[in-house]
Amino acid sequence: MRILLHSPKDMIAGVLAFAAVSAIITNALFLQAGRHPSPMFGSVVAVPATGKVAGPLRRPRPVDAI
Repeated sequence: MRILLHSPKDMIAGVLAFAAVSAIITNALFLQAGRHPSPMFGSVVAVPATGKVAGPLRRPRPVDAI
């Protein structure tokens, strides 16, 4: 208890910071109605796996007759 009361300004700043963080988390988790219009998580984008690096298309080299 002596550590907390050593600097009252630091204790008040810590309580205010904790209250602000608690308010933000409570708002984000419980007070928002519905889903977010553009969710960051939970949406899966299907990207076709071609195995090639995207770039300009080139014609294959002709096979030289030996």
